[in-house]
Amino acid sequence: GAVETTRHNRNEVQLANAVDAAGLALVRQEQEQGEPFSDEGAKEFVANYVNAFGIEDDMFSIDDFAVTRTGTGYTVEADASMENVFLPMLEIWKPEEEKVFDEWAINTFAEIVRSLEPDIEREATGQWDEI
Repeated sequence: GAVETTRHNRNEVQLANAVDAAGLALVRQEQEQGEPFSDEGAKEFVANYVNAFGIEDDMFSIDDFAVTRTGTGYTVEADASMENVFLPMLEIWKPEEEKVFDEWAINTFAEIVRSLEPDIEREATGQWDEI
C-alpha cells in the first residue's frame, strides 16, 4: 500500500502542476493571439501542453481532458489512471470482475482567471468606454 500511495501522490502532483501550467499558458496564448480558442482548440492546446511534460509512463496514463470557458477564464480538468503493482495481491483469490485494486483513478482540476488589471486601470482612470 505504501508504494502505491507514494506513486499515486507523485503522479497526482505532477498532473496537477502540468494542468495548472497548461491552463495559465492557454489564457496567456489567447490574450497574445487576441481571439478566443474554440472549445476543441482549447482542449487540444491543453492536451499538447500537458503531454509535453512527459509524465505518462507504462503504468500511468492520462485518459481525458475537459476545458470549459468561464466568464473570467477557464476551468481545466484531467482524468488519469495508474495501474497498481502490489495492491492487487490483496485480491489474488477474487474473480477478475470483483477486483478493485487494479487501477487507481487520478483527477485534477484547475480554475484559471484572466488578469483583471485592465478593469482595475479602467476603474482608476474612468475610461469605461472601451469595454
